[in-house]
Amino acid sequence: MSSKKSNRKNLIILVFIILGIAVISIVAGWYLSDRNTDKPISEKNRQTNQTTSEKPADIKTPIEGTWASKYDGAMLSITGLSFSLDLASVDKSVTIKGTILVKDDLVTFINKNGICKDVQGQYKFSLKNGELSFKPVSDECSSRKERMTAGWFGV
Repeated sequence: MSSKKSNRKNLIILVFIILGIAVISIVAGWYLSDRNTDKPISEKNRQTNQTTSEKPADIKTPIEGTWASKYDGAMLSITGLSFSLDLASVDKSVTIKGTILVKDDLVTFINKNGICKDVQGQYKFSLKNGELSFKPVSDECSSRKERMTAGWFGV
């Protein structure tokens, strides 16, 4: 009799282990999938931009040009759908490069090196009297957010 109870107990434990593995698999699959459907610029839009006959450097944006930061004198150069941010330093200058996606008055920065690599930061931008300003919409990179929101003037 105790053998039957032991077998039944083992069977129940085995069922719970299998159910636990199934739940973990479903949660991991959901987490690793592209579940964020409210991204500022979807993969579909990114692919549409890249499948046009224009090269990324040929695409013009309203914020194209070279801008100096009012925060620390950093230089932001935007050409087509790419940018470089030159950070001057006493020890060594650093250049952060990346891509941008522009739609209406929204710009998304994606650093390809340096701080916040591959982290998207989305901002509303406005151009007034030769000055460029960014207002954060979403950016988990605090150092980029601090720098970008300080204001920029055209060079």
